[in-house]
Amino acid sequence: MSRKTLLLASLFLLFPLLVQAQAPTLLDVNIQRMQTARVGMYTLGGWAIANMAIGGIGMARTTGATRSFHQMNLFWNVVNLGIAAGSYFGMASDDPTSWTAWQGLEHQFLLEKAFLFNAALDIAYMGGGLYLRERSKNDPARADQWMGWGNSILLQGGFLFAFDLAMYFILHPGLAELQPFLTGVQVSPTGFSMVIPIGR
Repeated sequence: MSRKTLLLASLFLLFPLLVQAQAPTLLDVNIQRMQTARVGMYTLGGWAIANMAIGGIGMARTTGATRSFHQMNLFWNVVNLGIAAGSYFGMASDDPTSWTAWQGLEHQFLLEKAFLFNAALDIAYMGGGLYLRERSKNDPARADQWMGWGNSILLQGGFLFAFDLAMYFILHPGLAELQPFLTGVQVSPTGFSMVIPIGR
């Protein structure tokens, strides 16, 4: 037997073992989900800090609608930073090393629903921003304030909408990754069902 044939035969026999060794474990899936969520909170926190810094400088250096725009950016992102920090430190107490597949599934659904719910809220925020812009046309005394605030809320709502949808779609494949660990369970976008084999 030639060296080449021996090498090919060895690879053929070892291939199933190599594929199995590369398959993620339940711990891998749970840790990856946690890391993705943490990166998301870093992203939201970074956006918040940048907006607070720029908003503070902008408020000091501008007037009129532009000043109101920076003012709302600053105040809005104090809340964003609080949410990001609270979520990040809340996750610090989670221990994915001890989670069963069912606990991982519960955590997966919790994150997905949170980001989808927030995406719906973001649409409402943008609607509020459009309302404030429209109100500026009918309230000349405070037109600059309404316009600046409206523009800011449109920007912040738009960013959050993109962020929340991106996080949902980045996390969603985790459902399929959990499937092999959920014996007798079928997971779908609308929920999950138990499959009970019936003997003859």
